[in-house]
Amino acid sequence: MINLKLFLLFIVSTLQVAVASETSSGHHGHPTFVDLKINIINFFIYAFLIGKYVVPKLAAQFKETREKISEGLKTSKKKMDEAQARLADSEKLVAGLDTKLSEVELNAKRDIEHYKERSTRETNERIETMEAELKNRLELEESNFRKRLNNETAIKLVHLSKEKIIQDTAVSKKVNELSIELLGN
Repeated sequence: MINLKLFLLFIVSTLQVAVASETSSGHHGHPTFVDLKINIINFFIYAFLIGKYVVPKLAAQFKETREKISEGLKTSKKKMDEAQARLADSEKLVAGLDTKLSEVELNAKRDIEHYKERSTRETNERIETMEAELKNRLELEESNFRKRLNNETAIKLVHLSKEKIIQDTAVSKKVNELSIELLGN
């Protein structure tokens, strides 16, 4: 197989020889018929060599690169779809936690009503004390629950983001390596 760099070096050196011989031919800058025939023959030889060896090799290289990039894009899309599915699962989890929070609030309200009925038989001071205790407990439970929910969600999102960044970095690195390899050839 012909090395492309050597072939291009050969073309440049041949062109330099042709230009040097034309300027030293002494015809006052007008090429002779023989010079034109030699240039035309050289042109067709180079055109043939380029068409036979260089163009197929470049076409194969471009096709291979295009296929690698296409595979990289397919892999990236698949990973993106997986990440979106995980995000949807996380959103369902959050929605489920909201439902549980509503149940906790509903149960707490039921407890408050139960205590109200019971406390009507007791003194007003006892009623005020019990309501304050229940309200504080509910706020504390809600606060703790939201903290746990936020922490779990943040940890899950950070984990998913890290995975996505690692996957994107690997794909970008592979595409850059392929581009550098293509430019190097």
